[in-house]
Amino acid sequence: MAEKPILKTEFNATEKVLKILTAFLPYNEPKGTLELARSLGIHRASVSRILGILKKYDFVQQEEKTKLYRLGSAMAVLGKSVNRSFQTRFVSVVQPYMHQLSEEIQESVSLVTLADNQVILPYRVKGPHPISVAFNLGDRGAINANSGAKAIMAFLSFDRLNEVKKFYPRLPSFTPNTLTTWEKLIEQFDEIKQSGFGYDLGEYNLDVFSVGSPILDYNNDPIGAITILVPSFRAEVIKDRQVLSKLKKTTINISEALMNGSSSSRNLKKKKPNLEAESTKSQKRTSNSISSRDRRGHKVVGLDE
Repeated sequence: MAEKPILKTEFNATEKVLKILTAFLPYNEPKGTLELARSLGIHRASVSRILGILKKYDFVQQEEKTKLYRLGSAMAVLGKSVNRSFQTRFVSVVQPYMHQLSEEIQESVSLVTLADNQVILPYRVKGPHPISVAFNLGDRGAINANSGAKAIMAFLSFDRLNEVKKFYPRLPSFTPNTLTTWEKLIEQFDEIKQSGFGYDLGEYNLDVFSVGSPILDYNNDPIGAITILVPSFRAEVIKDRQVLSKLKKTTINISEALMNGSSSSRNLKKKKPNLEAESTKSQKRTSNSISSRDRRGHKVVGLDE
């Protein structure tokens, strides 16, 4: 049977390179020269020549047995550089809002991100109380016992959440309150979507309670979360409606600030992060669950720095 002809499209040299590189997205599945030529409408000889140059500089790699191509280590380096740049800008934008929130509520506030399926704590503002919650910058959080991580995961796409689940096939237990199955964890996500808040009710440390709200981009995809952390004996703080309102307002303001000046900001009013609609029922249910927790014998030890 004769091979199907390649429908050629006119691209300049730069466009051809970019088309070939982006053809491997999003999962970097192996592809051959002919497959790329057909799908992109570029002459097979051109594809072969470009792949050879990209391979020389490690932008693609070729499998020895199959001779198929994947994106190479140079692309990973570029990706890390972009992520670092974004994280630096992200943290610099977030900082003043976090300081303002901490000053208003007089409690510790932290930034939570999900990078390479790891829960990262890149910035925090320690509350003014003699006894308050603190941690080291860059610490890793628990995917199943962190209010910010829950708030982020509740808004992830189905495919992205599955990636996280595959990365954590087993969920560790830290306290009797820890959720150790994905089924129980995912049950909370509908409520988090309605209220805009995720909670850690002594699930990582019995002496620490927290509430987190996601920072959403113009597509309502989560790019981080802001959390309020309190010692367990001040747990009433994270169910206070005024505190929750200030937290939600903070994350919405951060989302808007991040999008200001970008082409996406024009769509912000049309597709504003949808955390404004607060669910009173959900807050009441959460308040009851906090009140019903047994906190006897809890002591805050070594939480202040």
